[in-house]
Amino acid sequence: MLQQLMSPSERMASFSIFERIWPPNRHYQRIKRNVESFRSELDERLRKTNHDPTWGITAHRLLETVDHFVRQRDIEGAWHCLHAAQRSIVYAYSNEERIACATVLRLEAKKIASWRCQAIEHLLGADANSVDATSLHVALKVRDEYSDNQYHRIWLLRDQLRNLVVITSVALVIFIATSTSTSLPDASPWDFRVLVAILCFGILGASFSAARSITGESSKSKIPEQVANKWITLARTVLGATPALAAYAFLNSNILNLGPISVEKTLAVAFVAGFSERLVLKAIETVAGKDESQNKT
Repeated sequence: MLQQLMSPSERMASFSIFERIWPPNRHYQRIKRNVESFRSELDERLRKTNHDPTWGITAHRLLETVDHFVRQRDIEGAWHCLHAAQRSIVYAYSNEERIACATVLRLEAKKIASWRCQAIEHLLGADANSVDATSLHVALKVRDEYSDNQYHRIWLLRDQLRNLVVITSVALVIFIATSTSTSLPDASPWDFRVLVAILCFGILGASFSAARSITGESSKSKIPEQVANKWITLARTVLGATPALAAYAFLNSNILNLGPISVEKTLAVAFVAGFSERLVLKAIETVAGKDESQNKT
Protein backbone atom coordinates (compact mmCIF):
# COMPACT_ATOMS: atom_id res chain seq x y z
CA MET A 1 0.00 0.00 0.00
CA LEU A 2 2.86 2.39 0.74
CA GLN A 3 4.07 2.02 -2.83
CA GLN A 4 0.80 3.58 -4.03
CA LEU A 5 1.54 6.85 -2.24
CA MET A 6 3.34 9.82 -3.77
CA SER A 7 6.85 8.95 -4.95
CA PRO A 8 9.92 11.10 -4.13
CA SER A 9 10.06 12.44 -7.72
CA GLU A 10 6.36 13.37 -7.58
CA ARG A 11 6.88 15.11 -4.24
CA MET A 12 9.76 17.18 -5.58
CA ALA A 13 7.71 18.03 -8.68
CA SER A 14 4.90 19.32 -6.48
CA PHE A 15 7.35 21.53 -4.59
CA SER A 16 8.78 22.81 -7.89
CA ILE A 17 5.32 23.76 -9.17
CA PHE A 18 4.61 25.50 -5.88
CA GLU A 19 7.90 27.41 -6.04
CA ARG A 20 6.99 28.81 -9.45
CA ILE A 21 3.66 30.04 -8.11
CA TRP A 22 4.90 31.37 -4.76
CA PRO A 23 8.61 32.23 -4.39
CA PRO A 24 10.16 30.50 -1.34
CA ASN A 25 10.50 32.45 1.88
CA ARG A 26 12.07 31.52 5.20
CA HIS A 27 8.83 29.93 6.51
CA TYR A 28 8.50 27.74 3.44
CA GLN A 29 12.19 26.82 3.35
CA ARG A 30 12.14 25.85 7.03
CA ILE A 31 9.20 23.49 6.77
CA LYS A 32 10.54 22.06 3.49
CA ARG A 33 13.82 21.13 5.22
CA ASN A 34 11.96 19.48 8.09
CA VAL A 35 9.65 17.57 5.76
CA GLU A 36 12.46 16.17 3.62
CA SER A 37 14.53 15.27 6.68
CA PHE A 38 11.62 13.43 8.26
CA ARG A 39 10.80 11.65 4.99
CA SER A 40 14.33 10.29 4.89
CA GLU A 41 14.03 9.00 8.45
CA LEU A 42 10.61 7.52 7.73
CA ASP A 43 11.73 5.76 4.54
CA GLU A 44 14.76 4.34 6.33
CA ARG A 45 12.61 2.86 9.10
CA LEU A 46 10.11 1.45 6.61
CA ARG A 47 12.88 -0.30 4.68
CA LYS A 48 13.66 -2.28 7.81
CA THR A 49 10.13 -3.70 8.03
CA ASN A 50 8.73 -6.55 5.95
CA HIS A 51 5.14 -5.29 5.98
CA ASP A 52 3.19 -2.04 5.72
CA PRO A 53 2.74 -0.85 9.32
CA THR A 54 -0.26 1.30 10.14
CA TRP A 55 1.91 4.06 11.57
CA GLY A 56 3.89 4.22 8.30
CA ILE A 57 0.78 4.58 6.16
CA THR A 58 -0.53 7.27 8.52
CA ALA A 59 2.76 9.18 8.43
CA HIS A 60 2.93 9.14 4.63
CA ARG A 61 -0.65 10.34 4.25
CA LEU A 62 -0.03 13.14 6.74
CA LEU A 63 3.03 14.19 4.73
CA GLU A 64 0.88 14.37 1.61
CA THR A 65 -1.44 16.67 3.57
CA VAL A 66 1.60 18.77 4.50
CA ASP A 67 2.35 19.21 0.79
CA HIS A 68 -1.26 20.25 0.20
CA PHE A 69 -1.17 22.86 2.96
CA VAL A 70 2.16 24.24 1.74
CA ARG A 71 0.75 24.65 -1.76
CA GLN A 72 -2.22 26.45 -0.21
CA ARG A 73 0.21 28.77 1.65
CA ASP A 74 -1.15 27.51 4.98
CA ILE A 75 2.11 27.17 6.92
CA GLU A 76 0.32 26.74 10.23
CA GLY A 77 -1.71 23.82 8.88
CA ALA A 78 1.43 22.31 7.35
CA TRP A 79 3.26 22.36 10.68
CA HIS A 80 0.26 20.82 12.44
CA CYS A 81 0.21 17.84 10.06
CA LEU A 82 4.00 17.49 10.11
CA HIS A 83 3.99 17.24 13.91
CA ALA A 84 1.25 14.59 13.69
CA ALA A 85 3.33 12.62 11.16
CA GLN A 86 6.42 12.85 13.38
CA ARG A 87 4.43 11.52 16.34
CA SER A 88 3.35 8.47 14.31
CA ILE A 89 6.90 7.21 14.08
CA VAL A 90 6.99 6.78 17.87
CA TYR A 91 5.43 3.34 17.36
CA ALA A 92 8.58 2.29 15.49
CA TYR A 93 10.91 3.34 18.33
CA SER A 94 12.86 0.83 20.30
CA ASN A 95 12.62 0.85 24.08
CA GLU A 96 15.89 2.80 24.31
CA GLU A 97 14.62 5.42 21.84
CA ARG A 98 11.37 5.85 23.76
CA ILE A 99 13.28 6.32 27.02
CA ALA A 100 15.58 8.92 25.42
CA CYS A 101 12.64 10.78 23.88
CA ALA A 102 10.76 10.74 27.19
CA THR A 103 13.83 12.12 29.02
CA VAL A 104 14.03 15.09 26.65
CA LEU A 105 10.27 15.62 26.84
CA ARG A 106 10.32 15.70 30.65
CA LEU A 107 12.93 18.48 30.58
CA GLU A 108 11.05 20.36 27.87
CA ALA A 109 7.78 20.16 29.79
CA LYS A 110 9.26 22.21 32.64
CA LYS A 111 9.07 25.38 30.52
CA ILE A 112 5.34 24.83 29.92
CA ALA A 113 3.67 26.68 32.79
CA SER A 114 0.18 25.18 32.54
CA TRP A 115 -1.82 22.00 33.08
CA ARG A 116 -0.02 20.52 30.07
CA CYS A 117 3.19 20.15 32.08
CA GLN A 118 1.40 18.04 34.69
CA ALA A 119 -0.32 16.01 31.96
CA ILE A 120 3.00 15.23 30.25
CA GLU A 121 4.65 14.20 33.51
CA HIS A 122 1.68 12.01 34.42
CA LEU A 123 1.67 10.30 31.00
CA LEU A 124 5.40 9.59 31.07
CA GLY A 125 5.21 8.22 34.60
CA ALA A 126 7.75 8.22 37.38
CA ASP A 127 9.83 5.35 36.00
CA ALA A 128 12.55 6.91 33.84
CA ASN A 129 13.57 3.52 32.44
CA SER A 130 10.23 2.52 30.97
CA VAL A 131 7.57 4.23 28.86
CA ASP A 132 5.08 2.74 26.43
CA ALA A 133 4.56 4.04 22.90
CA THR A 134 0.95 5.15 23.42
CA SER A 135 1.74 7.28 26.48
CA LEU A 136 4.73 8.83 24.70
CA HIS A 137 2.60 9.55 21.63
CA VAL A 138 -0.09 11.33 23.68
CA ALA A 139 2.54 13.27 25.68
CA LEU A 140 4.11 14.49 22.43
CA LYS A 141 0.67 15.50 21.18
CA VAL A 142 0.11 17.60 24.32
CA ARG A 143 3.50 19.26 23.78
CA ASP A 144 2.78 19.94 20.10
CA GLU A 145 -0.65 21.40 20.86
CA TYR A 146 1.01 23.86 23.22
CA SER A 147 3.51 24.83 20.52
CA ASP A 148 0.74 25.20 17.93
CA ASN A 149 -1.21 27.47 20.27
CA GLN A 150 1.80 29.71 20.81
CA TYR A 151 2.32 30.17 17.10
CA HIS A 152 -1.40 30.68 16.59
CA ARG A 153 -1.24 33.55 19.08
CA ILE A 154 1.61 35.04 17.06
CA TRP A 155 -0.46 34.88 13.86
CA LEU A 156 -3.43 36.48 15.62
CA LEU A 157 -1.20 39.25 16.98
CA ARG A 158 0.25 39.78 13.52
CA ASP A 159 -3.22 40.08 12.01
CA GLN A 160 -4.29 42.60 14.63
CA LEU A 161 -1.20 44.74 14.16
CA ARG A 162 -1.58 44.56 10.38
CA ASN A 163 -5.16 45.81 10.66
CA LEU A 164 -4.04 48.65 12.91
CA VAL A 165 -1.33 49.65 10.43
CA VAL A 166 -3.90 49.72 7.62
CA ILE A 167 -6.35 51.82 9.65
CA THR A 168 -3.59 54.22 10.73
CA SER A 169 -2.30 54.59 7.18
CA VAL A 170 -5.79 55.32 5.84
CA ALA A 171 -6.38 57.91 8.58
CA LEU A 172 -3.08 59.64 7.80
CA VAL A 173 -3.77 59.67 4.05
CA ILE A 174 -7.25 61.15 4.60
CA PHE A 175 -5.84 63.79 6.96
CA ILE A 176 -3.11 64.81 4.53
CA ALA A 177 -5.52 64.82 1.58
CA THR A 178 -8.19 66.99 3.24
CA SER A 179 -6.20 69.44 5.35
CA THR A 180 -3.00 71.48 5.29
CA SER A 181 -1.20 73.58 7.88
CA THR A 182 -2.28 76.76 6.11
CA SER A 183 -5.95 75.94 5.57
CA LEU A 184 -6.93 74.66 9.01
CA PRO A 185 -6.31 77.89 10.99
CA ASP A 186 -8.56 79.84 8.62
CA ALA A 187 -11.40 77.33 8.70
CA SER A 188 -14.48 77.71 10.88
CA PRO A 189 -14.65 75.50 13.99
CA TRP A 190 -17.13 73.10 12.34
CA ASP A 191 -15.66 73.15 8.84
CA PHE A 192 -15.56 69.68 7.31
CA ARG A 193 -11.74 69.84 7.04
CA VAL A 194 -11.48 70.49 10.76
CA LEU A 195 -13.90 67.69 11.58
CA VAL A 196 -12.03 65.24 9.33
CA ALA A 197 -8.75 66.17 11.03
CA ILE A 198 -10.33 65.66 14.46
CA LEU A 199 -11.75 62.27 13.49
CA CYS A 200 -8.45 61.15 11.96
CA PHE A 201 -6.44 62.09 15.05
CA GLY A 202 -9.00 60.35 17.25
CA ILE A 203 -8.52 57.19 15.21
CA LEU A 204 -4.73 57.58 15.43
CA GLY A 205 -4.91 57.88 19.21
CA ALA A 206 -7.19 54.84 19.49
CA SER A 207 -4.90 52.83 17.19
CA PHE A 208 -1.86 53.66 19.31
CA SER A 209 -3.74 52.69 22.47
CA ALA A 210 -4.94 49.42 20.90
CA ALA A 211 -1.42 48.56 19.73
CA ARG A 212 -0.07 49.00 23.26
CA SER A 213 -2.86 46.84 24.68
CA ILE A 214 -2.52 43.89 22.33
CA THR A 215 1.28 43.77 22.52
CA GLY A 216 1.21 43.92 26.31
CA GLU A 217 -1.63 41.46 26.95
CA SER A 218 -1.27 39.00 24.05
CA SER A 219 0.91 36.55 25.99
CA LYS A 220 -1.62 36.42 28.87
CA SER A 221 -4.76 36.03 26.77
CA LYS A 222 -6.18 32.71 25.68
CA ILE A 223 -6.79 32.09 21.98
CA PRO A 224 -10.62 32.49 22.13
CA GLU A 225 -10.10 35.78 23.96
CA GLN A 226 -7.67 36.97 21.30
CA VAL A 227 -10.09 36.06 18.51
CA ALA A 228 -12.76 38.13 20.24
CA ASN A 229 -10.27 40.92 20.92
CA LYS A 230 -9.54 41.12 17.19
CA TRP A 231 -13.00 42.54 16.58
CA ILE A 232 -12.95 44.55 19.79
CA THR A 233 -9.68 46.14 18.68
CA LEU A 234 -11.10 47.11 15.29
CA ALA A 235 -14.27 48.53 16.85
CA ARG A 236 -12.29 50.37 19.50
CA THR A 237 -10.01 51.90 16.87
CA VAL A 238 -12.76 53.06 14.54
CA LEU A 239 -14.93 54.32 17.39
CA GLY A 240 -11.95 56.29 18.70
CA ALA A 241 -13.21 59.09 16.46
CA THR A 242 -16.30 59.50 18.67
CA PRO A 243 -14.56 60.63 21.91
CA ALA A 244 -12.28 62.82 19.81
CA LEU A 245 -15.28 64.64 18.36
CA ALA A 246 -16.89 64.89 21.79
CA ALA A 247 -13.69 66.31 23.30
CA TYR A 248 -13.55 68.88 20.49
CA ALA A 249 -17.12 69.94 21.29
CA PHE A 250 -16.23 70.32 24.98
CA LEU A 251 -13.16 72.31 24.01
CA ASN A 252 -15.16 74.76 21.90
CA SER A 253 -17.87 75.14 24.55
CA ASN A 254 -15.23 76.03 27.20
CA ILE A 255 -16.44 73.17 29.36
CA LEU A 256 -12.98 71.75 28.83
CA ASN A 257 -10.97 74.91 29.41
CA LEU A 258 -7.39 74.58 28.21
CA GLY A 259 -6.79 78.20 27.28
CA PRO A 260 -6.81 79.69 23.78
CA ILE A 261 -7.81 77.20 21.10
CA SER A 262 -5.23 76.46 18.39
CA VAL A 263 -4.91 73.87 15.65
CA GLU A 264 -2.11 72.08 17.45
CA LYS A 265 -4.02 71.98 20.74
CA THR A 266 -7.19 70.78 19.00
CA LEU A 267 -5.40 67.89 17.29
CA ALA A 268 -3.58 66.98 20.50
CA VAL A 269 -6.87 66.84 22.42
CA ALA A 270 -8.38 64.68 19.68
CA PHE A 271 -5.44 62.26 19.84
CA VAL A 272 -5.60 62.03 23.64
CA ALA A 273 -9.38 61.52 23.53
CA GLY A 274 -8.98 58.70 21.06
CA PHE A 275 -6.15 57.19 23.10
CA SER A 276 -8.15 57.23 26.31
CA GLU A 277 -11.82 57.87 26.99
CA ARG A 278 -10.90 59.29 30.41
CA LEU A 279 -10.59 62.81 29.03
CA VAL A 280 -14.14 62.69 27.67
CA LEU A 281 -15.49 61.08 30.83
CA LYS A 282 -13.85 63.79 32.93
CA ALA A 283 -15.48 66.47 30.80
CA ILE A 284 -18.86 64.76 31.12
CA GLU A 285 -18.44 64.55 34.88
CA THR A 286 -17.59 68.26 34.89
CA VAL A 287 -20.78 69.07 32.99
CA ALA A 288 -22.83 66.88 35.29
CA GLY A 289 -21.26 68.56 38.31
CA LYS A 290 -22.12 72.04 37.00
CA ASP A 291 -25.70 71.02 36.29
CA GLU A 292 -26.12 69.64 39.79
CA SER A 293 -24.70 72.83 41.36
CA GLN A 294 -27.03 74.98 39.24
CA ASN A 295 -30.06 72.92 40.26
CA LYS A 296 -29.16 73.29 43.92
CA THR A 297 -28.95 77.04 43.62
